[in-house]
Amino acid sequence: MSRDSLTDDDIETILRDLDEELQQLMDAVLAGDQDVDLDLAALVEGAPQQVRIAIVEKLRAMVKEQNEEKARELDVLLEQEKERAKEQEKGLMQRWLAHMLSQETLRKLRESFLARPDMARQVEDIGQDLAKKGVLQNMDITSRNDLGELSATVNKGKEKGGGRER
Repeated sequence: MSRDSLTDDDIETILRDLDEELQQLMDAVLAGDQDVDLDLAALVEGAPQQVRIAIVEKLRAMVKEQNEEKARELDVLLEQEKERAKEQEKGLMQRWLAHMLSQETLRKLRESFLARPDMARQVEDIGQDLAKKGVLQNMDITSRNDLGELSATVNKGKEKGGGRER
């Protein structure tokens, strides 16, 4: 068997033998080492063309796998951060509601939302309308009276659910 005609098994065996060196080289690549090209040249020096190509392809695959793993880790961290922000916003809203409404009213609201989940979405939509109206009017809601005045100015047509007739 000549040096230039290696089988796939031969190449795999050589790559397994060089596994530690390849891992060190990959770590240097990921660390941004300036001498990576010299290290790679020393590693492939004297090796047949097929082995050189296999080493470079293996390094590419290892770096790609490492980058994909880091991207997945970042995605997980991003999702966790979004969840924390959502929970923080929910807690802030609950504290605001506790300040604006009595405990009995809050209990009744929770029971209503549990009984009719679609009502929660309707209330959220009305809340968004109130918030938009408050922003447009540059209002700073600090009391229940302010909230009542704002609520009275929002158009509550039949398409919005209406509410009770007064």
